[in-house]
Amino acid sequence: MAETTTTTTTAAAAASAQQPPPFQVTGRTFDPFHSPRLTYRSLEETPEDEAIVRTLLSDLEARTGASYMLTRPASKAQAQKYLEEAQDDLICVVICLKPPPASDDATKAEPAPASPVPVGVVSLSTTGSGSRTQLFAQHRGCYLGVDVLRAHRGRGYGAEAIEWVTGYAFQMANMHRVMVNTLSYNGGAMRLYRRLGFVEEGRQREDAWFDGGWHDSVYYSMLEGEWRGRQEEGRGWKWGEGCRD
Repeated sequence: MAETTTTTTTAAAAASAQQPPPFQVTGRTFDPFHSPRLTYRSLEETPEDEAIVRTLLSDLEARTGASYMLTRPASKAQAQKYLEEAQDDLICVVICLKPPPASDDATKAEPAPASPVPVGVVSLSTTGSGSRTQLFAQHRGCYLGVDVLRAHRGRGYGAEAIEWVTGYAFQMANMHRVMVNTLSYNGGAMRLYRRLGFVEEGRQREDAWFDGGWHDSVYYSMLEGEWRGRQEEGRGWKWGEGCRD
């Protein structure tokens, strides 16, 4: 009996050794929080992240692009509330530039690579809040939000972050539908969403008052099947590139 037990234990150990460790894919470490030029980290209740949020909330170009809120100076309390509510999001992360790669002749005596540089925030939020979220979970839908700091706009970081978080929604969070909206005077956002594969679903006419006039709310969405079709066709960033070392 002892011999049988030893044989069984040895076989089990051998089988276990053949199993890949957690979060390993074909021998390569899997980390989904990367895209070609960017990396994504958690949004924390720290002075650094509070400053990022307050800067975005104070940026009129960013705030008036899609927000329905009355334009007013951002306060410290608003930034803190944003950080608190972000904890209820499906995901809310800081968009960062990847640090430059170490040179081939780097030595241990050289300083460590620079830290990732924050350039904005991207999020997915589900319908409802707090305990109410579970009442809408069966629909598997979420809303996309993205803001890029003014100094880093015009370089495609927002588009890359949108492609990344859309892939995260379908590939990691098992969502069926990703939604995003903007206002009719934001032509740049509308062109971007269409280019990235989002479909315009409709408008609420004269839904938003801004700067002395009425403007339409414009709604877009992408379905899981549409996203997977774009992936198969090689349109846009291929999900998973840069996720494995």
